Amino acid sequence: MVLLSTGCQLSMATVFPRFCQQAGSKTRRLITLGYAGTTTLSVAIAATFVALGLGRHFMPPSIGGRAVFIVSVPIWTIFAIQDPALTSLRAAVWVPVENIAYGVAKLLLLVAFVGILARTGVFIAWTLPVIAAVIAVNIYIYSRLVPGHMRILGDASALPSSRELLTFVSGEYVASLATITMQACPPLIVVSTLGPVAAAYLAVPWMFASTFYALIVSISTPLLVESVADPGARSVNARRSVIIGMAILIPLCVVVA
Repeated sequence: MVLLSTGCQLSMATVFPRFCQQAGSKTRRLITLGYAGTTTLSVAIAATFVALGLGRHFMPPSIGGRAVFIVSVPIWTIFAIQDPALTSLRAAVWVPVENIAYGVAKLLLLVAFVGILARTGVFIAWTLPVIAAVIAVNIYIYSRLVPGHMRILGDASALPSSRELLTFVSGEYVASLATITMQACPPLIVVSTLGPVAAAYLAVPWMFASTFYALIVSISTPLLVESVADPGARSVNARRSVIIGMAILIPLCVVVA
């Protein structure tokens, strides 16, 4: 689910922060088109995955179980790209709140479900909090953040042409595929060649590394937003971002090592 979703996000994690500060009156349209495009691709890829039988070794054999999997992929996609949407609207403070709440809920549900539903308990524990987060966050985005953002920026829009935007998205998407390969493939290779026990050992350091990577993203994405909003302060903000990142990551890496 996570791997398919990651391949369907069309680099919205970069597109939203890069262009929302220029979108003006087209902000709502930009975010909605991003959601619609990634959702459509997610449904198509997930349906193809199921139709080809690629998940038959772990997916429930029932039609209902497969339908739930197909629906879960676009929901996870929206869950992933709503964080850069929040950041691009200068509401990055809610990103860690949302993700910490999701992590706690996932762990609690895992304890509740894994003993009852040994086959699907992990999947349910991961998916239910995502649905709640997607609903809550996007109500907030569309009812509060987008209208406020459009009022501040006014009617002017400095978005590039459709061709330039497509070129940007295409280049970013190719780069994102390299990132997906780096992050997602090693655990899959380990579990397929060495088995689930070895994969469980890998999961612990991999979890730390992924968290540290997410920390860097959570610093660099607001930097991109502020660089677009205030080009004159790029150098100052870049230095501040590097200092903040190193101040957090170096002690953490020392402790983990």
